[in-house]
Amino acid sequence: MEHVLTSRQERSRALLAVMCLGVISCVLVGCGHTQGPRDPSHAGTQDLLSLLPADSEGVVMVDVRALLAAPFVPRLDAVFEPLLDERGRQLRELLDRVDEVAIGFRYREVEGHGEPLLAIARGRFTEADLDTFGRTHTAGEHRGHTLRSDDGMSLSLSGTHTLAFGGEALVLAALDRMDGLSPATGPTRPVLLDAARRAQLGQHTLTYAAETSERFRGEFSEEFSARGAAVSVGAWVDIGSALNAHGFGLFSDDAMAMEVAEQLMGKLAEAANEPQLEELGMLAVINAVHVQADGPTVNVDVSFDHETVERIISIVLLGVQAGAAFSEPAEEPEQAQTDHRDDLSLDPSF
Repeated sequence: MEHVLTSRQERSRALLAVMCLGVISCVLVGCGHTQGPRDPSHAGTQDLLSLLPADSEGVVMVDVRALLAAPFVPRLDAVFEPLLDERGRQLRELLDRVDEVAIGFRYREVEGHGEPLLAIARGRFTEADLDTFGRTHTAGEHRGHTLRSDDGMSLSLSGTHTLAFGGEALVLAALDRMDGLSPATGPTRPVLLDAARRAQLGQHTLTYAAETSERFRGEFSEEFSARGAAVSVGAWVDIGSALNAHGFGLFSDDAMAMEVAEQLMGKLAEAANEPQLEELGMLAVINAVHVQADGPTVNVDVSFDHETVERIISIVLLGVQAGAAFSEPAEEPEQAQTDHRDDLSLDPSF
C-alpha cells in the first residue's frame, strides 16, 4: 500500500535529492586534501544509474571529482575549515575518496520500504566509514555486505568501492542488483527517461531529472495555472573556472510554457532593477541568465565567466565570515570585568 505524503512532506521530498547535494557540497568546505586516484577495482562494477530503483521518479547524479577540481575550492576550504566540527572533518575526508554519487527518489512512500530514497556512492571506502554516518546504528550483515540500520534506514558497504544509503528495503534491493540476483535496469519510467535524456544525465558535473508529482501539479493550480500543466524538470551544471548550466521545464502544451517563460523573464527584469544587486556588482549574474520557450518546453541557460564566478565566490565568503563572526559567543561580562581589572593592575599609573 502506498501512503501519500502530506503537502509539507512532499515539497520536502521533491527537494530531498537536491538537498542531498548539500552533503556532497561539503567537498567545498574542507581542508584542501589531495584527491586520490580512481580505484582500479572499480573495473567491472555496475554503472551507478543501473543500481537505482526501476520505479524512481527523480534522479540526481554528481561527479564529485570534477566538483573537487574546481579552482575556487581552495579559497572555500580556507574559510570553512575552521568552522567544521570533528564529524564535519570526518565527512570531508570521506568525500575526498568519493568519485561519483547517484540518488534516486520517489514522491510516495511505499509501506514497509522506508524512506523512498536511495543514494549510492562509488569511491574508496572502509568499514570505519560506516561509523561516520551510523555510529549509533545497529550493525549487521547481508550476504557479506556490512550494514548499519536504524529506524527503517540502512547504510551498506559493498567491497571497498560502493556505499549505499536509504530506505532499508531499497538498500537491500540494490545489494541484490550488485550481486546479480535481480536485473540492474536503472529507472524505467518513460517520463523520467525522457527528462534524463533532456538533462543529459550523468554527462556533467551535476545533473538532475524528475517527473513532477501529482500533488505538485494539483496544489495551488488556481494561483499558478501553469503548475498543473508541468510534466517534468531537469538541469545540468558544469563547474570549473567558469560555470555553465542548462535547465528545463516540460509542460503539457505550448501556451503554458510561454506563460511560465514570460513570468520568469519578468522576474529577471525586476531583479535587474534592484539597486542592491547593482551595488554588489551582481548585474552580470542576472544578465547571464537567458529564458526561452521552445514549444512545450521552457529552457533556462546560464553562463558565468571566470570573473563572475570569482565575484560570486567572494560575496559568499564575505557572508560566511560575517555570519561566523556574528555567531561567536560574546565574552562573559564577569570575566571581561576581571580581565579589565587585571589589565589596569599592570599599569603603574593605577
